[in-house]
Amino acid sequence: SDVSYDEVKNVGEYAVWNNKDKNISVFYKGLQFQLYVDVGDEATNKSKAITLAQKIINEKL
Repeated sequence: SDVSYDEVKNVGEYAVWNNKDKNISVFYKGLQFQLYVDVGDEATNKSKAITLAQKIINEKL
């Protein structure tokens, strides 16, 4: 069960996309959160998850 991650630039202090579980993990100011988005194909889900993560961070956590 190889799990691969792709770094996601410009989201929080550090973020990665989990290619196995299809979610984004975000690290920001001591917080860590994961988002799962299921609205379409994988590319759409990844794009929406990244956008949502940026919106959450921009709420000035």
